[in-house]
Amino acid sequence: MKTTRLAAGILSSMIFLTMMSGCLKTDNEKDEKESAVQEQSVRTEQSAQTEQSADNENSEVSGQSETPDVKSHTLYVRDGSKNNSITAVFVNTYSGKTEETEMKRTEEAEDHYTFSCEGDASAYNMVYLKYGEEKSLNLSFNEYVSGWYISEYGILPYTEGKEPSYEPEYTTKVFQFDGYDKNVYIWTPKDYDANSAEKYSTIYMLDGQNVLSVDIQNYLDQGVWNVAEHAESMMALSDNKTIIVAIDNPESTRCNELVPDIGKMTNGGKIVDMMNNVHYSTQRGTVFADFVCDTVMPYVQENYNVSKDPLDNAIAGGSLAGLESFYISVEHPDKFGFAGALSPSFWAFDDKTWMEYLTPRLKSGSHPFIYMYSGGDPDNGVFTPIMYQGLLQYGYPKDKLIYSRYEDGLHYPWFWRNMYPEFLKAMFTHEIEPLQDADYSGLAKKMAEKVSKPLSETSKPAESSAPEAYYYDDGNRDPENKNNYLYFDNSETKWEKVWVYWWNSKFSPITNKLTGELYPANVDGNKQDLSSSWPGIEMERIGDTDIYRAVMPVGAEKVVFNTGVKDDDVRNGAEAYQSADIIFDPSSNAGQVYKIDASQEPKSGRGVEKTKFKYAGGEWSAYNG
Repeated sequence: MKTTRLAAGILSSMIFLTMMSGCLKTDNEKDEKESAVQEQSVRTEQSAQTEQSADNENSEVSGQSETPDVKSHTLYVRDGSKNNSITAVFVNTYSGKTEETEMKRTEEAEDHYTFSCEGDASAYNMVYLKYGEEKSLNLSFNEYVSGWYISEYGILPYTEGKEPSYEPEYTTKVFQFDGYDKNVYIWTPKDYDANSAEKYSTIYMLDGQNVLSVDIQNYLDQGVWNVAEHAESMMALSDNKTIIVAIDNPESTRCNELVPDIGKMTNGGKIVDMMNNVHYSTQRGTVFADFVCDTVMPYVQENYNVSKDPLDNAIAGGSLAGLESFYISVEHPDKFGFAGALSPSFWAFDDKTWMEYLTPRLKSGSHPFIYMYSGGDPDNGVFTPIMYQGLLQYGYPKDKLIYSRYEDGLHYPWFWRNMYPEFLKAMFTHEIEPLQDADYSGLAKKMAEKVSKPLSETSKPAESSAPEAYYYDDGNRDPENKNNYLYFDNSETKWEKVWVYWWNSKFSPITNKLTGELYPANVDGNKQDLSSSWPGIEMERIGDTDIYRAVMPVGAEKVVFNTGVKDDDVRNGAEAYQSADIIFDPSSNAGQVYKIDASQEPKSGRGVEKTKFKYAGGEWSAYNG
């Protein structure tokens, strides 16, 4: 759920900025070491000499022990691609230290192989996998992670010994909030016991429409967190018991519901969503928090076998939902003893507003445990370390705060899915051993200095052309060469117009194959965003045929064909049709035509998106002209 990361020039002040400039005691030498530590976190292969240097440097910065107790944990990988070998590279995202291990093949089934290896969960908090020509994103690694599944839909959570399933059953309860229906999805594990003496913990998830997978065909386009599957993995490896309550915050209302009324927002409350739609928040987050505490929570506690102890109740979310989760836990520590704020939108308020709100609450003595996560700068990674260090500076107990940073992490749900097991680890143990001595004071100071600079010093104009690496040179830039295009067959769908939308997960440039220029895209400050603006660009009809084409978007990883209807029009009742998210490879899909399987009825969306219909199936084939 992407929001605009406000440009530094707009933010004349930021969370605890004055305090950061005057109070943080970090000399230049230490700043240089902190920068080196952060740079190392994005390196994936290092020599033993480099690793030792990183260890020594981190010890100087934070006093981290060089010989921590080893906590050996077995990691399993179910491989649907049946690779000959898989290498696991364990990573400490703070120090940058890595350890590479060749995994052992333990099972050869008809449709998959299983690999396993041991890793030190006291030293490493993440792992990435190398197989064939592929390298995965960083994935959580701790004693609550049974394993990961390399599937045709991406890398998903996996519990060793259980057949993978990504369609969890849940109950939907509809409440009234602000005069409209509010869906709440309640998931219980398969062995849930309504009469057991031991009560279950409850995890309340905001943006509930994105956290439970309900249709594997739509897995990618839903941006699902797979929280149920992660919880099952944790419960298989521990005595923890939990249910999950996912509260819907659809795109049409989330910018209102997930921003609390604690003061005037920066930038006049303007928020731009991932489809490039502009919203102005009415800041109903305070009322929404009361709804969660006074309506949803009592219902759950009356109808399910759950604990009422605040320590057994957590609330979590990403982006604006991370901001609101932070707010709800601080505002209602008698209800929630734990919060997960992933890539939280702390930029929403300036330093003065935050200080006026937080100061009396910091003095109250009631401090929920807070787990914060962010990726690098584009993923609210500027603001999160400032808030983390500011809370510590103002007396928040250090043993009730964790900040985890994955420098390559971007502002998308699949990154939060990969981090969710670390949130679970923090919730149930209140520690992440590999990060226990992390010191982010130097990073926080640098981020505070960054947002205090004028816009001209912090941003550069977007490049007019992509790096050479993003060109696909087939030796023919003739517009009539079919390999310069992707195609859509409209013979069965019979849409009046055909549009195509694309994006990638790496913040890489997406370029027009014929010209080499950047395709029109969202631009935020000095970076090109992942995607074209929804609904993308209109495709060109070829003569009187049912075939439409668009110039190949080099660098795209996924595409969606659609009827070109904007989401604001959908909310006003306009009908819209689209494909599911389609995995896209510019090299193999060049010159191919995609045809939706119209024999399967499209599914309508929920709530305000009930007039948006999505086809689940379809396939690429060669285009013969």
